[in-house]
Amino acid sequence: MSRKRPRKLREVESIDKDSLDRGAEKKVEEKEQTGEEYDAFGFIKDKKQVAAVAGAFFIVGFLMSWFVNPSMTAQVIGSGVTTSPESVGEGVVSFMNDYKEYFNIPEEGVSFVSAEEENGLITIVTSIQGTEIPIQSTTDGKNVIFSGVNIENFKKEIAELEAQQTQESQQGGGEIPKSDRPVVDLFIWSYCPYGVLALGPLADVASLFADKAEFNTILYYAGHGDYETQQNKIQACIQKIDKDKYWEYAKGFVEEIYPACSRDVDCDKNESARLMDSLGIDSSAVLSCVDDEGEDLIAQYYQYARSLGVTGSPTFVINGAIIVSSSDRCPDGNIECVVRYIARDSESIKQVVCSAFNTQPEECSTQLDSGGGSDSQAQC
Repeated sequence: MSRKRPRKLREVESIDKDSLDRGAEKKVEEKEQTGEEYDAFGFIKDKKQVAAVAGAFFIVGFLMSWFVNPSMTAQVIGSGVTTSPESVGEGVVSFMNDYKEYFNIPEEGVSFVSAEEENGLITIVTSIQGTEIPIQSTTDGKNVIFSGVNIENFKKEIAELEAQQTQESQQGGGEIPKSDRPVVDLFIWSYCPYGVLALGPLADVASLFADKAEFNTILYYAGHGDYETQQNKIQACIQKIDKDKYWEYAKGFVEEIYPACSRDVDCDKNESARLMDSLGIDSSAVLSCVDDEGEDLIAQYYQYARSLGVTGSPTFVINGAIIVSSSDRCPDGNIECVVRYIARDSESIKQVVCSAFNTQPEECSTQLDSGGGSDSQAQC
């Protein structure tokens, strides 16, 4: 069973619940108030700080999107027997990868770089997307001072939560509103790995239904920097200028640009222009739109997301109802919220869209690919 990163964890003693509930919305509000940009791990750009001091260590935004009590310790190995720095480091990295969905760790996970003993502690250097992050542990491998999460309690609580969420998702909650021509909005950050996992399959579904349903990608936030802001504007402008070819571009972005251009603004721009030209999209017109209208378009997306209470990438909104994997993720307010588990593959998304038709069209009988996708419910 895959793990699902909840928007809230109820009755979890090892996590500050008030901070957790504010989660992604805090990042959005801080950006709005301060103008700060965030990098791939949730750090404020140009202000990365990793405090590595005996007895107190915390990582801001990368392991969790919340600010919590930094003084709590976490048991990793638990033997109490002195072991090598390398063994301790590998144990920490293994835990982080096992639970990466809960900590906003990218899909490719964390890798172990090195570990050495210094000042009575073991400093473990990890690497995520090329950025090295140090973490500290006691020399016996028993405790890691680790951003307010007691690991053993955390594992138990997650197991209980997963069982609850699985039951809830299977039972469902509410029905997706129906219409003659459903409107499907996918809210993502363009370079969010979890959003990309949903965008590719949705492109297949949008191509299948053509004009029998309306499909939109809402690029509502850029949490990874300038290259993501640029790509958000590019996709917004393609949808404005040449909507018929947008889903071909979206598919190409997932397969070609995303793997090659993450963190590289020039690569993103050049490869986007190349892809647009290959599809017959006027790249000059799109890039002019990016310069002249891009900021306004993504500002409208941002306001639309806020009005619905969207805080995670990806999020589906179908016929005005927000679709969530568990009731803990329902936003506050009057927006209709439907509990429905959606695996991130073309066939699963197609079935959900078909449930939103008053009368299902013949395309609903077409079998799409259900392999190669993801059943993760993690979000940026």
